[in-house]
Amino acid sequence: MSSRFWSGQGDSDSEEDGAERGRSAGDGGSRYLQANASDVPDGQVRVVRSAKDKCFDEMSRTVHQMKNAMKINDWVSLQQSFDKMNKQLEKVMRVTESDKVPTLYIKALVLLEDFLGQALGNKDAKKKMSSSHAKALNSVKQKLKKNNKQYEDEINKYREHPETQSEEETA
Repeated sequence: MSSRFWSGQGDSDSEEDGAERGRSAGDGGSRYLQANASDVPDGQVRVVRSAKDKCFDEMSRTVHQMKNAMKINDWVSLQQSFDKMNKQLEKVMRVTESDKVPTLYIKALVLLEDFLGQALGNKDAKKKMSSSHAKALNSVKQKLKKNNKQYEDEINKYREHPETQSEEETA
């Protein structure tokens, strides 16, 4: 029942214990590595995608969120998605090292502008909106007006020929 602390041979025992602990810690590391290797299920293969593809997929998901927000007339989430899409545009432009704005972005701006025009034209629905939705509507209106000045030429080209723009995107 005597502890190692009180025994006279504690120094030599602690050195041996330290060596044993070192070996057991090395064994434990490989156990964790094995656990990480099994994170991917056996039937699935990891897909490696380029940064450009990841950025475009992320932007398309954001546009999809915007379309869903338009369906339910949710201006708060529409405002958040619009801000997120503008941040993603900067990232896409940096990754692709291109001066040309993606057609997906222009298409989303046109959809948002049309939806905004419909919402502003419906005075009864605007009056029935909650205060947070009304604030978000006005905020999106101002941001979209300011943002669309930069891409006015591309928006006009898309409005004139929407089918040719979408064909270029898929090619």
